[in-house]
Amino acid sequence: MDITFKVENQFVERTDYTKLVARTTDYIYAEFIFSTEWEGFEKTAQFTRDTDTYNVLIVDDKCKIPWEIMQTAGRFTVSVFGGDLFTTSGGKVNVAETGYIDDGSFPADPTPSYFEDIVLAEDERVSLYNSIQQQFEDGDFTGEAGEQGNGIVSIIKTDGDGSAGTTDTYTITFTDTTTTTFQVYNGVDGELVTVEGEFIGDMTTSIYDPTNVSDDVFSMANMEETTTEKILTAVERLEIAKVADKVDNSQILTDVPSNALFTDTVYTHPDNHAISIITGLQGELDGKVDDSQVLTDVPAGALFTDTDTDTTYSNATTSTDGLMAKEDKTKLDGTAVIEVVTDFPASPVTDVLYIKLEV
Repeated sequence: MDITFKVENQFVERTDYTKLVARTTDYIYAEFIFSTEWEGFEKTAQFTRDTDTYNVLIVDDKCKIPWEIMQTAGRFTVSVFGGDLFTTSGGKVNVAETGYIDDGSFPADPTPSYFEDIVLAEDERVSLYNSIQQQFEDGDFTGEAGEQGNGIVSIIKTDGDGSAGTTDTYTITFTDTTTTTFQVYNGVDGELVTVEGEFIGDMTTSIYDPTNVSDDVFSMANMEETTTEKILTAVERLEIAKVADKVDNSQILTDVPSNALFTDTVYTHPDNHAISIITGLQGELDGKVDDSQVLTDVPAGALFTDTDTDTTYSNATTSTDGLMAKEDKTKLDGTAVIEVVTDFPASPVTDVLYIKLEV
């Protein structure tokens, strides 16, 4: 017995009114009528009831309904999928309660899985092919002979010399003496063209193989270096890798010079150094002064002259200041006597210059 479904694009609709009864096995088939969108697809029916789902391969637009979903009264859903993943909506099918009372002999063989269906379908195809092949070999197939076929007698170049950039014409002669022609464009070296002569690429030798290597252009062995573009050898790459391995986060991974000393003492740099600590500093300072020059910067606005500016003092006269005022000179000249004393007299004498001697 069949129940039928119409599959229009991605929608499934049941088209019959047959009532199904629970506990029915190997009796009910689903038949599908597909719209043109499904042409060329391998199609699979999917039967779902509650949380159970069964996929069954559709062969010749039909498949058997799994008995597992018809154990009890209720409802199950039918949908179809195919291609990469062309799916449909679900069609609802009701199942009526059965009057059958289980006597323990109900068949329990499970419905084949989807992949088992594929294997079975392929086995059936192989069996059918072998059967037809055997019938053919036994001479079971007879029929009227067909019309004589029209084969090719020859293909000859009838025009053109094959020169680059030209078109040659070829003539095909058939067994019924009729002919036809086609043309082939002769591309220049390295150019890709269609048979109609339209260029679709350009790989000229002068650009891509100027030194006539005539070998794989992508092979490193066929590449040439320039003054700035270089190709690293395996040895050079290894040396670069070694340099990268010389340092990690806390170590310098390289040889140390002979007599090198290592310490875990932290060096503290002093705020001041003696001149002798700095090599050559004393010599630099000594070079700032020689016997007649101060070799250092002079202040801004300083003036230099080669004129002798030493001050010369003359003796004082009674009319001109010198080493004493002229008035003092007049007084000194008017003094008659100079007397050196240890103490000034109580009654000095007129015109006597007393000079006290401190003893």
